[in-house]
Amino acid sequence: ILCSRGLIVRYTRRSDTWITLEQRADKVRTNKADLFISIHVNANPSEGVQGFETYYLDVSRTSASTRLAAVENALRDRSRATRRLARNVHETTLKYLRKKNYRTHDGGIKTAPFHVLRRSGVPGVLIEVGYCTNKTEAERLAVDAYRASIARGIANGILIYTGKM
Repeated sequence: ILCSRGLIVRYTRRSDTWITLEQRADKVRTNKADLFISIHVNANPSEGVQGFETYYLDVSRTSASTRLAAVENALRDRSRATRRLARNVHETTLKYLRKKNYRTHDGGIKTAPFHVLRRSGVPGVLIEVGYCTNKTEAERLAVDAYRASIARGIANGILIYTGKM
């Protein structure tokens, strides 16, 4: 989807093989990426927990010393861009899913100090597309058309962010 709109896409992996968080961040830096998008299926001990969630790194919500370091390292601009990326991806994906008549719970846009988001050095988001431990979401995630709708929604959010849509 993104390639068809002129974006260059590099995968950290194309199969279900493990690579470390550091290796993922290294690939972002090695490929001189402009964005980092990390897509996951979530899990929770409570079967009732559900929702589409988008996480981003926001240094403005951390300690004063971390904020000072962020200013010195120019992370504030990255935080603003990352927050905008998260909002574009999250809201656009949910809107697209609703358009396709999927009633997906909005788990929200959240901040978290995930290693790959900190180390990537570029605006990035970690997207949890649903919970495999929630029966309804697990069944929905097993449907090709639903996964394709998630992919289209995420891609549309990225395209809006990049000004290509």
